[in-house]
Amino acid sequence: MIKILTVLLLSLGLTSARSEQTPPTEAGQSTEVVIKGEETKKVTSEKPPPDIPIDENEALEKTLRADDTLFLTKPFLLTGWKNTFPSSLFNPRLVQPWRTSISQALQFNLAERLARVVKVSRSKHMPILWTLTVVDQEGQVFQRFEGSGQPPSLLVWNGQNDRQEWVEAGQSYSTIFAFKDPIGVPYTDVGESLEILGFVHPGERGLHMSLDSKLLFGAQKDQTEVKFQGGKNLLRAAADFIKRSHYQLPLTVEAYAENMAIATKQAQALKSYLLEELVVPEGLIEAAPKIAPFAERHAEILIHTKN
Repeated sequence: MIKILTVLLLSLGLTSARSEQTPPTEAGQSTEVVIKGEETKKVTSEKPPPDIPIDENEALEKTLRADDTLFLTKPFLLTGWKNTFPSSLFNPRLVQPWRTSISQALQFNLAERLARVVKVSRSKHMPILWTLTVVDQEGQVFQRFEGSGQPPSLLVWNGQNDRQEWVEAGQSYSTIFAFKDPIGVPYTDVGESLEILGFVHPGERGLHMSLDSKLLFGAQKDQTEVKFQGGKNLLRAAADFIKRSHYQLPLTVEAYAENMAIATKQAQALKSYLLEELVVPEGLIEAAPKIAPFAERHAEILIHTKN
């Protein structure tokens, strides 16, 4: 152990060591070793020069450093198509205008109809008597428009006739265009049927939103749940209409059905959907079942815009 210590001190260069060993002793006695050391380094008062590394570009280093976030950006071609659209687009709470729309007016292009039945060269400057007749599904005249001269390219109708009646969703209406030239020659064109899925009109208590029961509750209008995608799209469009301008106003959901039991379940189904879609208190929406003949069965949402 003593020899190891001596070698260690010599290797560190701190001392110069010399050992003297006494003559052998008798058995059972330890050997006496004498270690002497001498200081090899001289003591001095001089201060060594400072060794401080200096970087001449240290002040510019931060401005020259590359932005690491640029290397984390995925190239456009390597990005999946789902990542290019924000997830909020698919949030069911947002308005989705590409779905089935709720109408607030009906439009007719009489000039286009005239060009279909009369040659353009003759009708361009020719005085014309024209009529537009809207017929309901029972063959009765619902509303009639007439005028003279060139018919308008766009005739906008709010859906109310002269008897203060409004068109209803689910009802089928036909249009007949008639024209007469100055010498009395008639020209007639039957337009496409008007299939109204959803329609909004003002009333004494607020806005009335009429919805097609066939789309909501099947062809027989007797189902108690909205199962078909067309009906779900129609309800979503109704909810979107409320979100845009009439959010958090009291609503009354009316379901017109064959009997009170079916009407109650239909009204409750519509109420449950609107509660989930609009995220409003349950007391803000009232369910009102109604009984009506088959032709008059529809759903209606009353938006209480008036007190």
